[in-house]
Amino acid sequence: MPGQLLIFEGPDGTGKTTLSHRLVEWLTSRGRRACRVSSPGQSKGSLGELVYNLHHYPERYGLHGIDPTAQQLLHVAAHIDSLHNTIIPALESGEIVVMDRFWWSTVAYGKAAEVDSDSLRLMIDLELHHWSNHRPTAVFLLERAVPAGIEHSPGIHNLLGRAYADLEEAQKGEYPIYRISTSRSIEESFSEILSRVI
Repeated sequence: MPGQLLIFEGPDGTGKTTLSHRLVEWLTSRGRRACRVSSPGQSKGSLGELVYNLHHYPERYGLHGIDPTAQQLLHVAAHIDSLHNTIIPALESGEIVVMDRFWWSTVAYGKAAEVDSDSLRLMIDLELHHWSNHRPTAVFLLERAVPAGIEHSPGIHNLLGRAYADLEEAQKGEYPIYRISTSRSIEESFSEILSRVI
């Protein structure tokens, strides 16, 4: 049987990493085959690891910053690589794949960086071509009034929130999307997520 694809999305500082790890631990503790994949990824030796490091530490590679459009395109390349090497094989083997970020983040962060909208659309068309017929079982869109431990300005956080709201509206009806508030305890947020999964 095909596996399930559970997506955690939202701006930085909303708890995606914590809650996605927590869900995989909960699933595997109950005998379910589940893995967690982050985008662009940090798996040792992967293209995602290289793109992550280029994004966060360009000076290590002698770069003095990367053009925002080129940076988003690097993320898409890492997503496609992860799709073919990890995500699709896991789904086709019946595994539950829990993702920390989806192509939504390319759009939201691209908009925040003022990447040309036509360029973003073409990038996403390319990535969606590689997703083929694999669609999310559920998308958990995390929201938090004040991001935790992130140095984004309130303006950027609000801009990202609006970009994600636009994506939610555009994708409504394509697959289940659940807004999850993380302006409360992790246990409360996780309980709401489980109520959608079980």
